Amino acid sequence: MKRNFLLQYLLPVFFIPFILSSCREACDKGYEGKRCDVPQRDKFKGIWNAVDNPGSLSYTDTITDGSDIIELVMSKNFSGNRYYKAVKATVLENTISIFPTDQKIDTSKTYAIGSGVMSSDNKTINWTYTLTNKTDTPFIITNYTGVWTKQ
Repeated sequence: MKRNFLLQYLLPVFFIPFILSSCREACDKGYEGKRCDVPQRDKFKGIWNAVDNPGSLSYTDTITDGSDIIELVMSKNFSGNRYYKAVKATVLENTISIFPTDQKIDTSKTYAIGSGVMSSDNKTINWTYTLTNKTDTPFIITNYTGVWTKQ
């Protein structure tokens, strides 16, 4: 009877903390690191030297904090200084993404969509994005690739 009590009640009490901790996600949304205290966006922040193709567009862009833990803001220099306002982006782990929502370039109806992947040493972003110009019919769609190097 005593042995049955130990197996039935005491052993689960000792194992429950281990079971519960193994079911927990690694980190909350937007964070990483051993203690889950480093915002994922931090590795993207800084000044970047960009080269985008086609056209060998060379420019410098700055990435700063956005209003949310997964949001970043790129200066209007994105894609060769075509924007009249900053470009919003979101971060998920090692990927930065831009979406057409609110991403107008100057007063035309040109929109960007795409993403960049951070290198393992956090010094390079490899971009793939598309600019769609809706001022002409048919729309003009240009696909770009880019390599950004952190200053």
